Amino acid sequence: MNFKLKNGETIHINVFSLVYSYSRFKVFYLSLSRKRDVLLHLLDQAFETAGGVPKALKTDNMKTVMDEPRTARSKGKVNARFEQFAKDYGFETKPCTAGHQNKWKNK
Repeated sequence: MNFKLKNGETIHINVFSLVYSYSRFKVFYLSLSRKRDVLLHLLDQAFETAGGVPKALKTDNMKTVMDEPRTARSKGKVNARFEQFAKDYGFETKPCTAGHQNKWKNK
């Protein structure tokens, strides 16, 4: 989202959201950056706020998570840094199929 400040400067705000599938518990944060370190920090905060880490995390194909997108013909490739983060926290990364963000599959 773009916001115009009083001084005329325009800034871009990113919205981080995490929804737990069974409880529907939601966590939202605002950020000025899309960098991987920021994403990992926000996930860490969200897990703490929610009181736990999910067994699996379904993501879109953002570059901070994926080196190669998951498609109908490819499993994609989670980048090494995010894969290590997932391993450290004990969750499985399940990227959605590119172009089908609303069609989550439990594969």
